[in-house]
Amino acid sequence: ALPILTTQNEIKDARVGYIVADLSTGNVIGQRNPNLQFHMASVIKLIILAAALAEVDKGRLSLTEVIPVAELHNDADHTLFRRDTSTMKMSELLCVMASQNDSVIADYFLGRLGIDTIQNFCVRSGLTNTTINSSILDINLMALGCRHNPRPRYWDELFEHVQTQPHKTPSDSTLRSICQYNTSTPRDISNLIRQAIGGTLLSKSCQNFMISVLRKQVSAEYIPKYLSSVQRRNLGHSIGKVEIANRLRLINDVGFYVSPKISLSLVFLIDEISAPEAIQRWVALKTQFAIG
Repeated sequence: ALPILTTQNEIKDARVGYIVADLSTGNVIGQRNPNLQFHMASVIKLIILAAALAEVDKGRLSLTEVIPVAELHNDADHTLFRRDTSTMKMSELLCVMASQNDSVIADYFLGRLGIDTIQNFCVRSGLTNTTINSSILDINLMALGCRHNPRPRYWDELFEHVQTQPHKTPSDSTLRSICQYNTSTPRDISNLIRQAIGGTLLSKSCQNFMISVLRKQVSAEYIPKYLSSVQRRNLGHSIGKVEIANRLRLINDVGFYVSPKISLSLVFLIDEISAPEAIQRWVALKTQFAIG
């Protein structure tokens, strides 16, 4: 296993799972709790992206399809609707979803594909410990402590609902129950990355599209934090967070690093966080050491 580069005390209160593995062979370089279940948060968008591209390969979806923005239900606070456009291609929607962590688009594809289709994709891909069982909107409602009567139907109603309806910060037990939705393990996510980026899951064109999308991730925290600008060009990743009452409770960062010298899958799933700065340093140092 990789040596601990920060003290155990700095991460002792967090629940940590990670795998660093060779992208080509799957050989594990370092791991901790690889089969522990974690709530994926926005890392679910990696699975949605891969499942959508698998449907493209089957001819059921087209990356060139033009989609009316109105179908996604307007919410001016989300990244998608900062664009002065009435339509977007499916390829653009998938790119914004994965690179800018847009949950409106993610829920659109959850509805468009169907949760059952995405769950079946996980089964076919060997992700035996991954469960997709909720929209991101519903999870946000629970996390915000919103009462569900009347329940917002769309994201644009959620923010109005939060401002006008009683809600409270959820208890730790409520947070733990929320984390039972949309779960996976470090091993499953590592296997998905290896298959999708390694070329055994998708056609070459869809594989290249997925690589290009993940390399556009806007977040420079966690995995990329200590990498040089040259090293960051070799990285693609997907990040997810859960913050409650201005406190970071969960951070996931997963992706790949491919250079002429080394190719890796990198998966970090962490919750029950009490020292977020230490966790960020720990993930960044693990990554830096693995890359060398």
